[in-house]
Amino acid sequence: MTIAGYNIVGGLLYVGTHLAAPSDYMVDPALINPALPIDLRRPDWDGRGLDYWPSYSDIPPQSRAAYLAWLADGRRFPQAPIGYVFLYFYGLERRVLYDLQRDRSMAASELPIIHQEVRRLLAVYGGHKAFKRYAGQFEQVLDMFTAEPSAKAPAPTRDYPPPLRLRAGLGAFAAQGVPVPAGWALTWGSFPLNVDTSETES
Repeated sequence: MTIAGYNIVGGLLYVGTHLAAPSDYMVDPALINPALPIDLRRPDWDGRGLDYWPSYSDIPPQSRAAYLAWLADGRRFPQAPIGYVFLYFYGLERRVLYDLQRDRSMAASELPIIHQEVRRLLAVYGGHKAFKRYAGQFEQVLDMFTAEPSAKAPAPTRDYPPPLRLRAGLGAFAAQGVPVPAGWALTWGSFPLNVDTSETES
């Protein structure tokens, strides 16, 4: 699509004049409204017009120009202000956690594509602590959604807490009243106990 002269490829965007946020109290932050003004003469490359929770409808015209330029460039410039990355990320979150939960007809085809895109974003912008935390947790949700029912257990790691897919899988085994398969038990046993050692018994 072309917006304000920027040729944006790759999809995974919400574009239109109205889209309510899931809370229904505001316009969805990820919605790109082509009717809003865009200042192509002074793009906000530094992200000064962004607040902590940016919304396309609320950021200034200069920030909209820089955001559209980042999208048109492939959403890959490493030094882009992280607020622009989050603005795009909000749309991915909405699609997975809201739209596809209300209508599952497109889930099988869309979830793997979004999963791959989140992994790509983490590879480029994972050095930012806040983005790594939010996107990393979201990637675990996608991993759980896209895994086959008969999939093997997640690979053992020393991270804590354990991956969401492992916790969900163990919960499913418990709910079904079936023994935990050996591979899942091995992965489960590899995680360190979350023990509070601040107080010891004398």
